Amino acid sequence: MRGAKAGRSDSNSSFRARLRAGAAVGLALFVGLASGLELFRGLAFSRRGRPTQDAVSVYLRRFEPLRPILAREETVGYFCGLSPAALKTDAQALAGYYLAQYALAPVIVANDLDRRVVVGNFGPGRVSPEGLRRFGLTAVRNLGNGVFLLEPAKK
Repeated sequence: MRGAKAGRSDSNSSFRARLRAGAAVGLALFVGLASGLELFRGLAFSRRGRPTQDAVSVYLRRFEPLRPILAREETVGYFCGLSPAALKTDAQALAGYYLAQYALAPVIVANDLDRRVVVGNFGPGRVSPEGLRRFGLTAVRNLGNGVFLLEPAKK
């Protein structure tokens, strides 16, 4: 009798082990399919003409109004409120400078103020006529979103 009970116990534990393994596989399949469905929904959503808005794309679009104005320029200056020397030591300002170069290519954006045309790139509320005068610049045109067309001040 003991042997019969032991045999039933072994087959019972074997059945439970197979049941747990099957449940684990089923759960893994469910999670995988749900993730795939969510990915598919995301792709389908972005293909409907609603691309996601990443911060760099939004930042670069700020310079679009400048492109036709600078079409005939080969090289322009750059000013963000810092001197060219100070710009090199400020990581955030330097990143803004490189992104402006990328946005305005093939126009060369030089880190200097001694150009006929200077691109002004400012954060909200960071541009002032006094600040421009201190660096020998005048605002020619405000293109919105902190982007300005600047020129050297008349002496």
